[in-house]
Amino acid sequence: KKYVSGNNDEDKARFSDAHLRIGDIYYIKKENENAVSSYLAAYNSKAGALDYALYQSSLCYGYAKKYSEEVAGMKKLVSEYPSSKYVPAAIYQTAEGYNALEDNSNAISYYQNYITRYPNSQKVRDALMSMGLIQ
Repeated sequence: KKYVSGNNDEDKARFSDAHLRIGDIYYIKKENENAVSSYLAAYNSKAGALDYALYQSSLCYGYAKKYSEEVAGMKKLVSEYPSSKYVPAAIYQTAEGYNALEDNSNAISYYQNYITRYPNSQKVRDALMSMGLIQ
């Protein structure tokens, strides 16, 4: 915290990494609002693991029941970082966010997208079950 409070612009990658580590600590402690702030500070630094920062901040929004923000962040991750290793999870979490918002048509659409793109994933059963519960 002391390092990032100095607003260190000299080494943006290190500054971003420090925010990610702080965010991870808040995440583990289930302090979602603080975690979001740290992850977004890392993302806004425009250095380092930006896809991870965006994924984690969006995930924390979902844990805080801010589903609209979760969905927006996950969709941004998929569009800005289409080759990220977090894309499959982001698509699934987008469906979950829409499901929580009771936006059934979008939830089903994202579950179907997930199943089509990742048919061998362990989450396919969960996606199918969620779709069944919606319909």
